[in-house]
Formats: sequence, structure tokens, C-alpha cells
Amino acid sequence: MLNTTSLAETPFGRRGARHMVTEQGGTLWLALASEAAPSLVPTAPRPAGLLEINIVKKDGKIVPYTYETNGLTITLKSAAGEAVITQDASINALRIKGGDFTLRLDGKMPAGVSSINKPNGTEINIGGGKYFFVAQKGTISFDDTWVVASFGSVTPVLDLAPDKYGEFELIAYELPADTVPPVVEKTFDEAVHATTEEYNEFFGSLKESLPAELKYKIWVNSRKLPNGHWCVTPNRLYSATATAVDEAIASLAFKGDAAIDVATSLPQASPPILGYVSKQYGYASDTARRVLKDELDAAKKWWDTNRHYPGGYYYAYRFETGLNNPEGFRDNGFFPDPDLQKLIAALSGEAAGDVDLAKYISGGLIAEIYAAVAKEGK
Repeated sequence: MLNTTSLAETPFGRRGARHMVTEQGGTLWLALASEAAPSLVPTAPRPAGLLEINIVKKDGKIVPYTYETNGLTITLKSAAGEAVITQDASINALRIKGGDFTLRLDGKMPAGVSSINKPNGTEINIGGGKYFFVAQKGTISFDDTWVVASFGSVTPVLDLAPDKYGEFELIAYELPADTVPPVVEKTFDEAVHATTEEYNEFFGSLKESLPAELKYKIWVNSRKLPNGHWCVTPNRLYSATATAVDEAIASLAFKGDAAIDVATSLPQASPPILGYVSKQYGYASDTARRVLKDELDAAKKWWDTNRHYPGGYYYAYRFETGLNNPEGFRDNGFFPDPDLQKLIAALSGEAAGDVDLAKYISGGLIAEIYAAVAKEGK
């Protein structure tokens, strides 16, 4: 099991969920990871929502705390008591339980956020979806004052006080607009157990040689696309951007059918990295390899039709990237790329040769995956 020492470096999360907990300035923050359609244009570097997690004593004073996490739960420890955070996949929610003190979520939201108290919970609308907070145990108090001058509610601050038995539990849903929260059926411990099983199953699809910290990052940064495929983003807390190049390289971390699922999650037109990395998938099923072959054939046809010249292939660099031509590129932006030539050869079943993939990598987690796989000789 992973022992994450700092959530400032690797946020706490779950595959496919937007809920993340990260450390900033010595305290923990609840955020919604960025979520958007695949795009070649990076999204703005800000998660959709930030709520600082505080522990408040009975006298109203905020007390400091430390935390420990194994990637599946976070335990907050303070002089006032302890709180534990986990994910519940069955209801797509974050759950926080604790003892005889008040849990405070102090909102640090951008403009345009609205919040409102409802009979069955507290709603904060942000980023195209909504947080919905329900007190499973304890009592929520929440300031949703409307400020006319700013055409919005005040920065939301939610307090969860314990019940008469000195306990509280908060359910933090992330829901699409105009939906109601699902019923909580699992106990807190059952939710931890279910996430553990999901976590272990996912890790079984990854190469055993990868470091545990890298495996956890891949888990946190995986999301399901509308087409049903899974993809891996460079840093999901700040950007949901996914490209065909990134997915082909990220697939090197997986085994068999899972590798092909990630590699073929987006159309492989620019550039055809897929042909170079596809030699990794010898243990995949016949069905998955047929999917891979179809994707390779489609990519090869696209490059033959759109980027072929007598004797090789080219990049229309300036037109495809919006950047100025690098030194050595022709004035019209077209330039035959030696590495690209080898990658096209790989699509045709020929040896790809010594291709430098580094220049195609966007960075972040994708670069970490490539470095780890390259270290073991791919």
C-alpha cells in the first residue's frame, strides 16, 4: 500500500472521480479536479473549487493538525480530536467522519460561484457542476448570504458540528446540474474496503516494475472519456487536457488490453507515436489487438493522404502548432522530420529505430511515465 508523505506533491483522489484533497500552506484543501473534453489547448491552471479544511474547538478557535495517508484514507490528528477522509465510489462522493469538534470547510472560490441552503443539504454551484454536502451525522451551518453588489453569495463557509453522541460524518457529492444525490448504502469502513479492491484491481493492470508513487499518480489522474475509453492526464488537478500523443506514451505503463485501451482512446493522427509503442502489447487479447490494428491502419492512411511527399513525411509545424518555425524549418512551415519518418515506418510494421520521443511529450505525469519505462529499457 502506498504511504504518501505529502499531499502537496501527490493529491489524494480516486480513478474517475473529481474529488481531490491537496495540501497548501500547511493545511488540506478539498477541490474538484478539472474536467473537460479532450483538447490540444491546455485549460486554465486552476482546479474547479477550493475549500480549506479546518478543525475548530468548542471555544471557536481553529487548531493545527497533522495528517497521515495511505492513498485510500487520510487521518487528520489534532489536540481536539481526529477526522478521517475516504472516497465512496458507489455514490461518487467524499466522506469525512470525526469526533467531538467542528469541521469547517472555508471556501476560497472564484467569482461566479453560487451557494444555497436546501432542506436536505448545502449546495455550491461551480465549474459546470455542483458540490452537494449532506450531514450523515451532525448538523451543518452555512452562510449563503446574497450580496447584491456582487450579484452572488458570500464566499461559502460550511461548519459541521457533532451530534449529541460527539460524532459527525459529512458526505460531499459532486453532481451534474439538476440531479439529486444517491442514497448512502455503505458504511464508512465498507466504502474504504470497496475503494481498496478497486485500487488493487487497477494496479494489477499496471507494470509491476513501476514505482508505487507513480502507480498512485496514474490512478489519481485517470479519467473516463465520453467514448468509454480511459485516458491519463498530465495533471488532472489543474488540467483535463488529453492528446493522442500523451495517451500512446501513457499506455506504456499498462499491460495487455489495458494498454491498448489507453493507447487507442483518442484518434492517432498527429504524430503516429502509436506505431512505435504498439510493440509493447504482445500479451493483449486478439480482440484488443484488432482494435489496435484498425487504429494503426487509420493513422497510416491519414499520414499517407495528408503528410506524404516523395521520399518521406513532413510536419506542417507552424500551422499545426501556432508557433514560429524552429531553426532549420522552411519558410512555408513544411519540413521533413527524421523521427517522424521512423514513426511512420513503425506504422507500416517496419523497425522504428532509435526515435527520440521526448520532444513529443507534454510533460508532467506523462514525462514521468516515459522516464520510468525508458529506465527499464521499455
